[in-house]
Amino acid sequence: MRTLLICIILLVCALPSGRAQTNYVRNPSFERYDTCPYQLDQLIFANYWRGVIDSNTINTGGEFYHNCANINLDHICHVPYNTNFYQNARTGGGLAACVLYYDKTVPYPAPPLPVNYRDYSQVHLHKSLTPSKVYCVTFYINLTEASGYAHNKIGAYLDDGSINTIPLPAGSEVTSVTPQVYTNSVVDDTMNWTKIEGTFTATGNEIYISLGNFAKNSDLIIHASGFGLPQYSYYLFDDVSVVESDLPAVAGSDTWVEAGKTVKVGRVGDTTAEALDCKWYHQGSLIDSGAIISVPGNATVGATDTYIVVQTVCGLSKSDTVLVRTVPLGVQEWDMKHSITIFPNPAHGFIHIQCISDLQSVRVFDLSGRVVIQQPALKGNSTSLDLPQGLYIVEIQTADGATERQRVLVD
Repeated sequence: MRTLLICIILLVCALPSGRAQTNYVRNPSFERYDTCPYQLDQLIFANYWRGVIDSNTINTGGEFYHNCANINLDHICHVPYNTNFYQNARTGGGLAACVLYYDKTVPYPAPPLPVNYRDYSQVHLHKSLTPSKVYCVTFYINLTEASGYAHNKIGAYLDDGSINTIPLPAGSEVTSVTPQVYTNSVVDDTMNWTKIEGTFTATGNEIYISLGNFAKNSDLIIHASGFGLPQYSYYLFDDVSVVESDLPAVAGSDTWVEAGKTVKVGRVGDTTAEALDCKWYHQGSLIDSGAIISVPGNATVGATDTYIVVQTVCGLSKSDTVLVRTVPLGVQEWDMKHSITIFPNPAHGFIHIQCISDLQSVRVFDLSGRVVIQQPALKGNSTSLDLPQGLYIVEIQTADGATERQRVLVD
């Protein structure tokens, strides 16, 4: 059986994608873990996350929930089926949860704790922020049905870790710092995830981000939720990000995909490109979201599809475009220097030549070096040739000056 060898040479006129920038937050969507949670107070099971006041007594930084938890044995930590809420994670299967307000004066349903108990979740960033640079901080929250209250002042505080040295009893309020980003509005939605975001200028010592309520109870706007336990609020967190405010949109380099298969586009290979607000469009329709997506080959071999990513950072939207060329199944070689596709090969009479840029001329030589076909002064980016049985060298010149020679078999 003859081996099908199709050589495709592609010149990519890549759009500028800018310098690579990513999310500074490690494990921003609580997807990676060492152990599936099986009880409360196990935030530390989510990789890199912990409590602000690192204590083994009361404050553990909140809860870690994941759909990896055994729904029958460990349902208390399962997403979305557990005893505290019914929500799915915003993305993936993991999320965190924190007590953000506690009223110790309410005796029901249990005796109050000795302090106005609160959780604070913290993670070490990938690297320190750059002095005088503006960053966008984003996270999403959702009020649980276990909450007796909803309130405002839910925020994110970034520092060098000094917050961990504040001499307070574990589990007590941390009100001596001012978060760079927080919400002034009461968040009482138990159905939808609410985005909290804002910008700030870094001092350069920020290497930790801590999530929680940093305001005194007397400074909060508090609404009774009408359900849940009357002592506290309990909020979910997901998709935490710290990115440079001028983060460019990246659709990736123009690429190719075999017919019937898929290829990844976007920030491919960037392991920190998580929890970014990216939406993808094809032919005017929204098709997916995320920094990296997979797209299918076109039904027509030789077709080039255009995908557009729109990325929003603190209200500022930027876009980028990637071209994806569909090639025949079994492609053996792809040269990103040129823009020429010759198919099929082997052929049965006609061969087709397509190019992203315009063609200038085509010459076909037999094995003796004799020119058997010559097409000068071509217009457009495609042409077809009818060749008798034999082995040929096809020479293609493009309008941008590129020249390529390919061996073509016609049987």
